[in-house]
Amino acid sequence: MSNKQVSERRRQEKKRRRELQRKAKAKQTSQSQTRKQPDDAVVGYVARRGVVVVCHEQQWCVVISSRAGMRLFIENHGSQANDYVIERATANHILTAISMGGKYALDQESYQRLLKPANAAGLQLKPLEFRDAGSEGVYLVRVP
Repeated sequence: MSNKQVSERRRQEKKRRRELQRKAKAKQTSQSQTRKQPDDAVVGYVARRGVVVVCHEQQWCVVISSRAGMRLFIENHGSQANDYVIERATANHILTAISMGGKYALDQESYQRLLKPANAAGLQLKPLEFRDAGSEGVYLVRVP
């Protein structure tokens, strides 16, 4: 192989590496932009034991704004929080479930977090005045 051929091969390899780096950077940028979508924001937390989720009045899936708040909600309703798996609930998760007929009961902070993505999805939620939590320790709003 001549020097000219070696130089040409190196130049092509270098060009190919730059192209791969450019594509990798573009992919990374698009993924980071995808993660920043408001409907992927964590709205609150749900709890489940097996496949059964914590519900209010046996039909409204409960979303509480913090893990600690969810643990307290479970314990205030006569169960042990350690018996449950507490998971994040994103706006996308909740809105998808609502579109399939799911019903949710959210605390004040979770509701506030869901407002913007829900309205962008056409749900038309309105800002609410929340009442005192009373003896249950939390006031829940039903959606939809």
